[in-house]
Amino acid sequence: MVDACPKLINILQKQTYLCNKEFEKDESAGISDVECTGLQVLASIKGPEGTAYYGGKFRVKLMIVGNDFPRSPPKAFFQTKIFHPNINNSTGDVCVNALQKDWDPANWSLAHIFRIIRCLLIIPFPESALNQDAAKLFMESYTEFLEHAKMMTELYAMEKPPVLSERNQNVGSTIGTTNKTAKKKSALRRL
Repeated sequence: MVDACPKLINILQKQTYLCNKEFEKDESAGISDVECTGLQVLASIKGPEGTAYYGGKFRVKLMIVGNDFPRSPPKAFFQTKIFHPNINNSTGDVCVNALQKDWDPANWSLAHIFRIIRCLLIIPFPESALNQDAAKLFMESYTEFLEHAKMMTELYAMEKPPVLSERNQNVGSTIGTTNKTAKKKSALRRL
C-alpha cells in the first residue's frame, strides 16, 4: 500500500465526483454510490438485466497499490460474494484485461473502470479464470452455472426481506423461507 499522496487523493476525489455526476445522468449504467476514502474507491454495481446477477447489488472496491498511479492500474475487488469465472471466490480479486495488460494510463477514468467491471458480469471470460469451478461450469454446463450464480446472487447480493416481528404473522411462511435458504447454503457448501 502506498502513502496517501495529497495530489493522488485529489485526482481520485475529482474522478469520484465526475463519476457520480456521469452516473446520475445515466441511470441505465447501473452504477451508483461511488465514494473515495484515501486510496480506495467504492461503488455499487447492479446486476445487469438478462444475467444471473440481475436483481443483485454488488459492492466493488478499487485500490491504488503503486506509487506510479495512473501509470500502473488499480486493483479491483468484489466485496460482495459472487460466483463468476473472473472473480476469485475467496478474495474477490477481479481479472479483467483493462486493469492489466490493456491498461491505458493516458485514457482512464473511474467511470470507465466501473463500466468495464459491470460488462464483465454480462460477458465472462472463462479462459482467464480466477474461479476454476465457475469457469468449468460455464464451459461444460451453462445451465448449472446460471443456477449457481443466481443462487449466490440471491444469498449475498439481494436485499434481505424484513424480519417478521409481529406475533400474529404466518409462521408457516417463515419456516418455508428458512428451509429454502438452508437448502441453498447447503448446496453452496457442497461445491
